[in-house]
Amino acid sequence: MKTITLSVVVILLAVFMTVNADDNAEMAAKLKKIFEKVVSACKDKITPVNFVKMMQNPAAMSSNSELNCFKACAATHIELMKDGKLQIEKFEEHINSFLGDDKKEMAKSMIDATKSCVEEANQSENECDVAGKFEECMKKFNMPQL
Repeated sequence: MKTITLSVVVILLAVFMTVNADDNAEMAAKLKKIFEKVVSACKDKITPVNFVKMMQNPAAMSSNSELNCFKACAATHIELMKDGKLQIEKFEEHINSFLGDDKKEMAKSMIDATKSCVEEANQSENECDVAGKFEECMKKFNMPQL
């Protein structure tokens, strides 16, 4: 999907791996529901062939313009993007809600990296490029990718 759903979902999946087992089932269910809604809303942005390629090897597809538009759609759908620009406040809300108070340090480092990448990506002219630039930047921070 989109970098946030794609990057956010991936960020959230990384967070998911750091919480205790009791929380994992609930978080997995939430992430699955989000993912299903995004796929449904954005399925017209990517061909089935490219969707399968993305799921099998996201890194190989990272510069694919069709995938970047799919990521932009996903980010818009989950309200991380508005008017073609990423909204850092929404990233912060999502990260903090998934991590909770007991993971404040992890949340802060993730938010700091995300802020930097949002600022860099938002300099792009269109939403597809914003999504692609965001993912490229997040890779520099060794953040999870979709």
